[in-house]
Amino acid sequence: IGSSIARISTDYSKQLFGEKSQQIVKEIEAKFQYQISQLSKEHQKLLAKIEAKMLYRTELTTVAFDLSINSELLLLNSVVLSEEYNISGKKIIRTTSDVDKFILGN
Repeated sequence: IGSSIARISTDYSKQLFGEKSQQIVKEIEAKFQYQISQLSKEHQKLLAKIEAKMLYRTELTTVAFDLSINSELLLLNSVVLSEEYNISGKKIIRTTSDVDKFILGN
């Protein structure tokens, strides 16, 4: 998880500081890659799996809250995201009728 945070921090610093920080970003990335290379192959595979899962969930989250798509697709994406996070089926809002019931407190 720490390595994923390091990667996210690196990406964020690229955006925040632009050209001036590119050398620092390269140094951090090199240290990150060195630390990864020190892991066993089994741990490297596990880390890759974790990072892939985090990327998948990030993409799901982005799509689930993309207000530029139609409401039915938005709702479907929200259901998929909820299921990915193992939300109880009873708590998932699946239809516009469910949305109305939730808002009205029924």
